[in-house]
Amino acid sequence: IWLGIYISNNNEVGINKAFKAKYKKEFGYKIDKLSSNIINKGKNLSLNEYFYRFIYIVKKDNKEFVCEANDIFVQVIQDEYVFKDIKEKCREK
Repeated sequence: IWLGIYISNNNEVGINKAFKAKYKKEFGYKIDKLSSNIINKGKNLSLNEYFYRFIYIVKKDNKEFVCEANDIFVQVIQDEYVFKDIKEKCREK
């Protein structure tokens, strides 16, 4: 059980770090806080393909926003996370 929890936590740290880097590169803003979880879409995906939901706080133009990016398709290739399009919905915090 401990090994499963460790692997899960380790993957969560990796996906969050990768998402923050991708977001900064694509949108030009730094994510301050981030939570993520895997979404079960009921589709037959490969073992290295997932759908994620990301909820995060980001500062844009001196205002804080709470944003969500849902149904983000992610492929895991060895130690790299490859994201498909990131579409977000934000509201002012």
